[in-house]
Amino acid sequence: ETRIAAHLTCADDPLAGVRSFFTSTFEKRAWPDAGCLVTNTAIEGFGLDPAARDEVRAGLELIERGFEQALGRAKLAGQLPTSTAVTALAARLLTLYQGLLVLVRSGAPKSKLRAITDDAIQSLVPARVKGR
Repeated sequence: ETRIAAHLTCADDPLAGVRSFFTSTFEKRAWPDAGCLVTNTAIEGFGLDPAARDEVRAGLELIERGFEQALGRAKLAGQLPTSTAVTALAARLLTLYQGLLVLVRSGAPKSKLRAITDDAIQSLVPARVKGR
C-alpha cells in the first residue's frame, strides 16, 4: 500500500508515477531481487489454497486500483485522451507489471527491464496526445 500510494496515487505526475512504480522493482533494490510476495505466491502454486488465493487476488486488485487511480488522474490532467478506457488499461498495466516482476526475479538484465518499462509507458500515450 505504501509503494502504491507513493508512486500511483500521490505522485504529482501520474504517468511518471506509473513509470517509477515499474522501475522501483529493479532500480533501487538488491539485485537479483527475490520478487513480490503476491506474484511469487500466485506463480508458485500456493494460490491453490483458498485463503492464499484470496490474499493474492486482494493484492492484485490493490495494485490494479492504484493503476486505475493514476490513469484517471492522467486523463484529467490531459496526459491521456478523454476516450481512454482507464479500467481496461489498468488491467493491461497489471499484466505487464506482473510479467516484469517475473523477469526481475529471473535476473533479467536491467537494460531489458528498462526497455520494457519504456515501451509500456510510451504505449499509454497516443501520438496525438504526445505532440500537444
